[in-house]
Amino acid sequence: MEKNVTAPVYETEGIHAETRLRDAGFVMSGHHCHICYELFYTQEGSCRFLIDDSIYDLQAGDFILVPPRALHYTRFVCGPCRRTVILFRAEDVLRETWAALPNADLFFAQAAVFQVPQEHRERINRCLKRMEKEDSAGDQTAALLKKIYLQELLLLCSRYCVLRSGSPVFIRTGDLQILQAVRFIG
Repeated sequence: MEKNVTAPVYETEGIHAETRLRDAGFVMSGHHCHICYELFYTQEGSCRFLIDDSIYDLQAGDFILVPPRALHYTRFVCGPCRRTVILFRAEDVLRETWAALPNADLFFAQAAVFQVPQEHRERINRCLKRMEKEDSAGDQTAALLKKIYLQELLLLCSRYCVLRSGSPVFIRTGDLQILQAVRFIG
C-alpha cells in the first residue's frame, strides 16, 4: 500500500554513501522520505530517529534500516553525532545476498534497528569508508565497487549485528507531540 506523502520525496540513482558530523544545533528542514532504502549508521555520539509513528534512540554502533517511502526525521539532541547514510534500491541487493540474509523479506519490509558489537565496528567502518570513497570517485568502476561493498556490508551485518526492537521508554514532550502529529497525519 502506497502512502499519501506530502513531505519531500527524494530519489537516488544507484548506491549513495556519505558521512557527516552533526551537532546539536543542526536542524533538519522536516520529515522526508526516499523511494529507496536508507541505511543509517551512528558511528559516534547519539541521535533520535523518527520513522512513521515510531521513535528510536540510536547510540554509537547502531544501524537503522528505513524502508522506501517511510516518513523519517533525525534529531541530534545530545551533542555531536557522526553518522553515515547509505541509500540503495532493492535491485542493488544481489539475489545471493538476499538469500543469505535471514528473514530478508520481513527485515526489508519494516524499520529495524540493529547494533554492531564493539569488536566488529572497525571492520564495518572500513567497509563504509570504501563505499564513501567510491561514491566520490565517480569513475567507471565506482558503481560496481559500491554494489560489491553493499553486499559485504549487508552480509557483515547479518553475521555480526544484534537486532534491537522497540521505542525508547522516555519520550521528551516535544518528541511526543511530533509523534502524535505523525500518527494523526498517517
